[in-house]
Amino acid sequence: KWRSYPNVGAIQFDKCRGALPPDVADTLAIDIADFRTVEGVDAIKGNLTQVVDKYNKEQAAERSDPMGPLVTLMRRLAFLHPLSDSNGRSRLLLLQLELRRKGIAGGTVRYNNKKDLYFETAESFHRKVEEGIAAYKRAAEG
Repeated sequence: KWRSYPNVGAIQFDKCRGALPPDVADTLAIDIADFRTVEGVDAIKGNLTQVVDKYNKEQAAERSDPMGPLVTLMRRLAFLHPLSDSNGRSRLLLLQLELRRKGIAGGTVRYNNKKDLYFETAESFHRKVEEGIAAYKRAAEG
């Protein structure tokens, strides 16, 4: 079911912006700006299509960091917050699927795939995904 309320990512960010380091807050404000006022099912669907199209173009480009477009996709989906429920679980499922499909890793184990994404930079999230991949590998080796 599509979200029928104001953008939660923007609301959460606004509540906590003052507690963030200024450089992080400024970076996040730019990142979330494209999704701040997206409301209504048609606008959400249109933005979701744009997010997926950008991801497909970015991943098709030759890159030294194959996980970069995936990290960007996860952040954009968090900032768009298209669903009324299960946004974090949906992103986590998509993350696992894409890591396997792209041959990056068998999966990732993360302690939190919810609101922390609203407050960390792309670089920070990238490191957390890498840590989760390492944890997955350790667990799989058992």
